[in-house]
Amino acid sequence: MIKGYVDIIGAGLIEGWAYETTAPDAHLRIDILCDGRLLGTGVANGFRSDLATSKIGAGDHSFRFPFDQALDEDVLSRFLVLARLNDAPAMEISRWTPKQGVAPAPRRLTVQGQAVDPGPRPVFIFGAARSGTSAVAQGLLRSTPYRGNQEGHLLELIGGLDRAVEQHYADKADELVNPRRNTMIKMVAPQYFTDGIASLFTAATRQLFPEGLWLDKTPGPDLTRLAPRLAQIWPNARFIFMRRRAMENLASRRRKYPDNTLREGCRLWVNAMDAWAEVRPALAGRALELDQLCVARTPETAAAEIGALLGLDAGVVERLGAKFAEHRPEQTSDDLTAALDATDLDWTPEQWDSFDEICGGWMKHYNYSHDAGYFLSEQPRNRFERV
Repeated sequence: MIKGYVDIIGAGLIEGWAYETTAPDAHLRIDILCDGRLLGTGVANGFRSDLATSKIGAGDHSFRFPFDQALDEDVLSRFLVLARLNDAPAMEISRWTPKQGVAPAPRRLTVQGQAVDPGPRPVFIFGAARSGTSAVAQGLLRSTPYRGNQEGHLLELIGGLDRAVEQHYADKADELVNPRRNTMIKMVAPQYFTDGIASLFTAATRQLFPEGLWLDKTPGPDLTRLAPRLAQIWPNARFIFMRRRAMENLASRRRKYPDNTLREGCRLWVNAMDAWAEVRPALAGRALELDQLCVARTPETAAAEIGALLGLDAGVVERLGAKFAEHRPEQTSDDLTAALDATDLDWTPEQWDSFDEICGGWMKHYNYSHDAGYFLSEQPRNRFERV
């Protein structure tokens, strides 16, 4: 006697099990039909632990048919699943109907904390390393009420934890959609965990910076790509993206990290630019792009733009501009106000080819030149741009 059920008939999947009670070691042929037309065939030989627990043979009697495209309910309602042992007559496998109380009911769990914290006003400073992020961060720390550290490198953990939750629920997709599975994971939505992750960081930053004015400076693409998530957790957050022409950026990087190749430096610079381009549209009205040259040559202008973004009063803006003018953290050259000419760099033709291949797109986008003019032409958005 053939026993079995079709557990799932979904938009992109048919799944179930079938076995012959008189031949529990045999594996049945499965035919999938729609309106009498054979759509697929296979063998019910997949292992499922719940079948083994229920002593349905050795547990290796499940079948699974994914579809190349999603199907609507009308088509799915006309499917027929047949099972047969060798040349014996086929038997229709019926669809399983959940019994009262078998499947756990989803519950709305509440995170004991703040997944969204509208009180604080943090500022996040992004950009490629060697692009002036330290100058802006330390200027704010020395002349404004903002508190923080010279480097962040903690909040990227939010992304890692979010990805772990997402991957776990993806790995357990069968548990979530199988109506016969009575599992705890069905009772807890992934949002509970992502809210919990956010609440850990709102609690930590409130304890570290109870006044609510704090900054995080973490160069590179990882935290930059989290900007929309940061804006969700801290709705009053503001964002500053520091950019610097690739020639100066690479020259500074190679002075500080002489073992790094030019091609590697190009990739790091472009990765930071790419990350910012991805998140920039989501930050409209609360972000500022600022070129390092603006901070170096016109510190008062840079301070005024940052002050407008953060709502700083005139006296604080004046102090910030003065700090930009006198304090040069992480400086590796004699004059940050100077712009390089291509002839100043001892790059080989092959290195210039790599530079143009990798960095050329963003160089053009930001109107950067290859000479001491720094920009191809003077434009209002060259040195700063409000997002």
